[in-house]
Amino acid sequence: MRKPFIVGPVATGRKFIGRKEYLSKIKEFTKYGNAGCMSVCGLPRIGKTSIVKKAFKFSSKKILSVFVDLAAMTTFYDLWKTIVKELFDQLEKLGVSFYFETIKTKIEDACNNSIYEELRECLIDFFRELSKEKYKCVIAIDEFDYIARGVFGNDQQCGVYLNCLREIFSQRPDIRASLIVISRRDIASLESRYAYGSTFHGVCQVIAVFGFSDNDYNEYLDILKGNKVNLGAKTLKDIETYGGRSPFLLAQIGNYLCENAEKQDIKEFVRNRGMIKYYNDLVKILNDEEYFDSMIKIFVGPKYDLKPHDVNTLENLGYIYYIKDGDNFKVMSLSKDFTSYLHELIMLDENRVIWPKLNQVELHLRQIIEKVLIKKFGTSWENDIRSIYKTKFAYHNGYRNFIRLDKADDYIDTVKRKYKGKTYMLLKVLSVWELRNLITYFWQDGISAYFSWCSQNELVKKLDLLQRVRDPLAHTNPEYLEDYEIRDAGIYCDEIITKSSL
Repeated sequence: MRKPFIVGPVATGRKFIGRKEYLSKIKEFTKYGNAGCMSVCGLPRIGKTSIVKKAFKFSSKKILSVFVDLAAMTTFYDLWKTIVKELFDQLEKLGVSFYFETIKTKIEDACNNSIYEELRECLIDFFRELSKEKYKCVIAIDEFDYIARGVFGNDQQCGVYLNCLREIFSQRPDIRASLIVISRRDIASLESRYAYGSTFHGVCQVIAVFGFSDNDYNEYLDILKGNKVNLGAKTLKDIETYGGRSPFLLAQIGNYLCENAEKQDIKEFVRNRGMIKYYNDLVKILNDEEYFDSMIKIFVGPKYDLKPHDVNTLENLGYIYYIKDGDNFKVMSLSKDFTSYLHELIMLDENRVIWPKLNQVELHLRQIIEKVLIKKFGTSWENDIRSIYKTKFAYHNGYRNFIRLDKADDYIDTVKRKYKGKTYMLLKVLSVWELRNLITYFWQDGISAYFSWCSQNELVKKLDLLQRVRDPLAHTNPEYLEDYEIRDAGIYCDEIITKSSL
């Protein structure tokens, strides 16, 4: 079977799916009469480069377009030598390059000798002359994040060079030229870290690229149907779980289904080496950019000091988006499986703790409960817990008054299957509200002795607040904790740890 989807390289022709909204905005920005700067940002492999290249189809001979990759450049001067050479190649094809030979030589000399002032003046003259001859230039610079790796020099030099771009493409009414920079980080973030004194982001029209829209996703499914893939309910659910709206993940899954139409089970394919590498690349970026903790607070918890600004930043970068869930909106990430992967990273990494105080309290509560259960049932207490659940709480939503045994078992099984040698006992995977329920259920069996300083009702209220702190934002209404609640949670943690001694 043929592979109908592109995985990795730029998607072109019939293998380019949808993205009409982005194409429309970019084409409008680059049309003949316009000038200015645009920033196209988003996650790696979300389709930024494919979208911009698709939009770079100009029918007018008066529009000169150049697409360059900053990752292949060594300096600001190397970048401009490449851009000017590309422009002159097009001018030569039009038979008019001889008009600009003198200024081309000056630009090359300035680049070869790294003379910034001369380069700046020559570039302004060059673009001004092109505009006089009714030529419009559209320049796209891919991998613009490489300014973080010193391609534009130190912070001060980078600031100067970005302001040069700002001036040429947005501050000169006599220059008709547009600039598009493509990056995974927004320009404001790059600028604040790596470009002293730059105000480049202030003139950029920003387009944040996200995953497939509903229309794009339906077009993707239509391609699968056209390749004889039977899209039953289970297959559709698995595609949504493991692919989300990520063009990169969906392309891998789609090609697999088209090549293995008789199997119709993508679980044999997902979590492959390529997918895990992509997940790890995203996690590395999140760590490097210091956004990882915010992602964990949103999807795993605790969210004790999560601020709306943190969530908005991740939304603007494309790491999260919202879907309608009943009367509320639910926070989603790249895919449901990527969210599960984040959860696994935290559960498996004992050294990665978002709020140590709450982790200490949870460990303390588990130890108290385990001591009481061993005293009551012996070392086989887990079997007794399961028996209680089956006889008293296995009815519809009965777990709300005890523990979510099925979910706990599913998670333990997943850990055993995916991570050989790693095991968990039941208490380890229970949430604060489940620990609260166990404390209430076994209050008269010895647990009350550990909380003589507090009534059962008072303790329940304290644990309910700690559960709100523990809850990830993704699984509740998007409500943020008030400062006083964060303060009270800290006090309750201290009380439980110091007053309920083991």
